[in-house]
Amino acid sequence: MPDLKQVDFKQVSSDVADRVGRAAKELGSGAGNAARELAASAEESVNTQIRKQAKAARKRLPTRRGPSPFTVIAGAISGAVAVYFLDPERGRARRAMFVDWSSARLRRGWHAVNQWGRQTGNTAAALPQRMVTLRTAPPPVDGAAPP
Repeated sequence: MPDLKQVDFKQVSSDVADRVGRAAKELGSGAGNAARELAASAEESVNTQIRKQAKAARKRLPTRRGPSPFTVIAGAISGAVAVYFLDPERGRARRAMFVDWSSARLRRGWHAVNQWGRQTGNTAAALPQRMVTLRTAPPPVDGAAPP
């Protein structure tokens, strides 16, 4: 039994009307043949519409068979980290060590960023003076080196 929810009845109507017109021309061969042609055309039109819509639905919705390898690896890693830090015997000590280690890294990084900012600021502040010094230097003597 065809699924009528997926049928475009306007398309079916136009297909059936075309075939009824053809069947009416052949009416001289009998009304039974015309009726059979009409029934076949309606069924064929419905089946065609169902196939078209099913094909369009398959193109729109990609099918997945399971989780991607990235998802599986990420899940395994997060599970291992959770087991490591939530261990009932050593988990508290591991969490404390991780907090100490990460805060030390943050302090060192913040110190490095501040140092880089100071060096850049000093270089930028000294640039105008260096430009003046380069312009006002005495011109070089051609070919003669001082004794």
